[in-house]
Amino acid sequence: GALAAALLYAIQVVGFARMRSPSPVDLAAVCLFVEFVVLCVARNKFSPWYVGSFFPLAMILPARSWLLQLTIALSFAGLIGFTRYTVGLPLAGYILMLAVPTIWIVVRNWDAVRRALAGHWDESGGREQSTRA
Repeated sequence: GALAAALLYAIQVVGFARMRSPSPVDLAAVCLFVEFVVLCVARNKFSPWYVGSFFPLAMILPARSWLLQLTIALSFAGLIGFTRYTVGLPLAGYILMLAVPTIWIVVRNWDAVRRALAGHWDESGGREQSTRA
């Protein structure tokens, strides 16, 4: 996981460096994406309070940003972690708090996510619009 996260980080740095005139919103989107990958994918444990670190960067992004949508979805799903449904069931907690909301947002915004994975932010700071309502 750590090697894949490092590779994705390098792709994001190169992609950001290639932008002609990146804005603070572009920087926030790239940093938030890398932070999400490191905290939620590369780590072997997810805790609901990790999402709190996403909000400062996510609040800079436009309302239609898939990264902002992901942050909001994860924060609501993270509330499940404070219920009795995940006590003693770490896999169920991981699936309910992280996998389900992430898959939901990724499927709805696949083209934008695919471009972001490749380091192509189209100088839009994660402002790609969802193609589905």
